Amino acid sequence: MERIQKVMNYVEEHYQEPVTLCQVAAHFNLSMEYLARDFKKHTGSTFREYLDKVRLNHAFELLYGTDYSMLEVAMMTGWNGSPSTNLLWLYTMAAVR
Repeated sequence: MERIQKVMNYVEEHYQEPVTLCQVAAHFNLSMEYLARDFKKHTGSTFREYLDKVRLNHAFELLYGTDYSMLEVAMMTGWNGSPSTNLLWLYTMAAVR
């Protein structure tokens, strides 16, 4: 579990960047498959689900605690990637607004 906590800390520190399971696995000298399986086992979430949750939590804080626009918050919290992540962002933000 200590290793998974380190991975979670890494995600918290780098969520604004284009973080991938492959990159994090390499950073910790693990195989991508092993990290994916171990992460799910210990957290109940996939790596991607956890990353999205971290980004959303930070986005909520910025949206409700600052005057940044949704676009600025999206860019600041790493939601500037693929169309599928952008759709998740839009659906989630529409639901809370």
